Amino acid sequence: MDIDTMFRPGAIVESNKKSALKGGAPVFMCLFTGQSPVFDGKHKALHCMELPFVFDNIDNANQMSGAWINFAKTGNSNYKNIRDWPTYNTTNTATMHFDVTCEVKSQLDKELFELVGHN
Repeated sequence: MDIDTMFRPGAIVESNKKSALKGGAPVFMCLFTGQSPVFDGKHKALHCMELPFVFDNIDNANQMSGAWINFAKTGNSNYKNIRDWPTYNTTNTATMHFDVTCEVKSQLDKELFELVGHN
C-alpha cells in the first residue's frame, strides 16, 4: 500500500502534467507488477525490485531492459515483443504492466487515489 498511496500518485501527477505539454517528448508510463518468489511471495513487488530486470540480470528480463534501452536511445519505449505500447495521456492513461506477461492497461488505481485523497 505504501507504493500505491505514496509514490504512484506523484508519478501520475507528473505524467499527467508532462503529457499535457505542447511539443514535449512523449510519456511512457509503466508499472512493475512482477512478484518476488522470496519468502513464498510474501513481499510481492518491492520498491527497486525492477532493477535486475532493467539491467537484464534475470531470466525473461529482456523485454523490460530492451524497452528502457530503446527509450534512452530513441525516446520510444516500444521494443520487439512489446510494440503496442501507446504513449500515456490523461485520456487513455496507457500503462505498461511489466510481469511474466507484459501488457498495457488503463490506469487501474484511479478509484484508490480518490479513496485516499490523491485525485
